[in-house]
Amino acid sequence: MKNELEIIINAKYKIKKYSDICGNFEDKYGMDSEIFMERFNAGKLGDRDDLLDWYAAKGGLKIWNKKIKVISAIEYNLPKTKNQSFAGTPLSKLARYLTEIKKSKKKE
Repeated sequence: MKNELEIIINAKYKIKKYSDICGNFEDKYGMDSEIFMERFNAGKLGDRDDLLDWYAAKGGLKIWNKKIKVISAIEYNLPKTKNQSFAGTPLSKLARYLTEIKKSKKKE
């Protein structure tokens, strides 16, 4: 299970990282990333380094969002804790399970 946890944590980290980068560019240029991609792909914006960075970040975000959808579709057979029934999606189950583990370790 540790390998799956690392994949989920890494995917969420990457999504946050690329979302933040895109958000910073959106603020800087006053343009939504989707509009940027359309204009960039049409050759209307040039090829300055920061625009290439934005393009790469948006591409990375797209890839990691696809990966998290695949990961989210995986069913995890996690053991129930005494206070949890794990209703909801596989990722919410995993998040609650990890919270319970952290709580139990603090009590020890």
